[in-house]
Amino acid sequence: MIRAILRSGLVAALVCGVVASAGSAAAAVKKNCCMNDKICLRYVADPNDPAKGSTAVDIQQVLAVNEQQVSQKPGNTFYTDPKLARFRALVKLLGGGKTCRCNQPGCGQPCASDPDLFQKIVQNVVGLTDRWVRVYLINDSAGIADAEKNNSILLYGISVENDGGKDYASPCTLCDWEPGKRNCSIATGIHLLSDTGSYPTLDYVLETFCHELMHTQDLSASRTHIYGIYRYGSDREHCFLEAIPDMASTYQEGLANLAGHWYNKPAADMAINWFLWAGVMVVEKKTPPGLDPKLFLYDKLKAAGVPETNDPLLVSFIESACGKDAAKNYAFYKMKDLPAYIIRQSEEIIALILYYQARDTSFDRVMDCVKQVNPKVDKHSTSAFAQLIQELCVQGAIEGKPPAREDLLPLALCDYFTLFRSKDEADFAGLFDGLLDQSLISDYFKVRGSIKAMVKTGSPGKDDIANIALALGITPP
Repeated sequence: MIRAILRSGLVAALVCGVVASAGSAAAAVKKNCCMNDKICLRYVADPNDPAKGSTAVDIQQVLAVNEQQVSQKPGNTFYTDPKLARFRALVKLLGGGKTCRCNQPGCGQPCASDPDLFQKIVQNVVGLTDRWVRVYLINDSAGIADAEKNNSILLYGISVENDGGKDYASPCTLCDWEPGKRNCSIATGIHLLSDTGSYPTLDYVLETFCHELMHTQDLSASRTHIYGIYRYGSDREHCFLEAIPDMASTYQEGLANLAGHWYNKPAADMAINWFLWAGVMVVEKKTPPGLDPKLFLYDKLKAAGVPETNDPLLVSFIESACGKDAAKNYAFYKMKDLPAYIIRQSEEIIALILYYQARDTSFDRVMDCVKQVNPKVDKHSTSAFAQLIQELCVQGAIEGKPPAREDLLPLALCDYFTLFRSKDEADFAGLFDGLLDQSLISDYFKVRGSIKAMVKTGSPGKDDIANIALALGITPP
């Protein structure tokens, strides 16, 4: 079971693996289902007693809850327990209701900064496939006891995270990828979602839900036949700053981050500020047992003579993101020293490429392209990243208005967010595992010089992306 990492407000929720079954769509109780019956909600009152099972969440009853009355007359049910307020706020929004807006005077309950945007993103994401999703909302206030033997772990697809000496249910997605079955589950506990260090506001909870929901609708294949359980490295975890060894997992996490960042703009700001001002990445040093070191990144960087950094300010930043013992597990690098193909192994780099593609064209276009690519990458160990970039270029040519070159915007963003470190067309093609249409790359390299002239290639700045769009004749919406 792969765990999620929550450090210093940086959320990196993971796809945790495969379960035998998430249940039968035909058996879904309608009163607890929403979004055209694609999302069904269940409450686990006691994860330490699997015999108690889960109960359907009555969405209409949640919509009728008055949080002020709950705080005045608390109870111990899903609808009356004050500790579960963030769960109820999530259910209200999924059920088509509203929380009060955070800037609304007198709003004391968990509030969303943009309920309409959250609902639109969820509708976009669940429309990508025919998969339906069962969401387990777990009251883990007392902790998850005896995680190694607790049957609830498998029953609900729980991924545990230790906090203060106790295990709790961290946000996690599990899907059934057996032929003919299209079921997924999301399991999350209330304890971690109530931690105002990692989740300062409800918006961070909603961001994480968007992230996990995207995992359920992304059909790209994991390369478990190559990396087994070590696609995130020997520690089977990853932090915000890490270059992940398996590009398939990098894509999956980057796409999920896009969904979360599109809702929660402070998270997107955190990512771009990391790129612009910190410019540091980490790579795990240890090779997992029984696997070829050539599959992983550290030995490649050592062989290439890429220098590590011990800059005190950068080390302090890394430790705040990846833990005080980060130096034991990771090598630290300045991004400007890394080859382009290593930089693209960061989930946040993939997220930033897609985020600014959406910002300069539209989120709907990116989602439409994901929908077009999904069947091509379902159960196929190909480069989903290359397939999506190709589709974005094709759609840019179809929807763009000449003389604007919207077909080249995805390539310009890939080049920019890898710091223009590709030496030539062949090197650039390697970012896409040689699977991108060569004519697109050749067309891009004809204008690459004018794009590089619009930015400071050695020192990224906040106006760069707008200037790249300008160089391509694109006026963002």
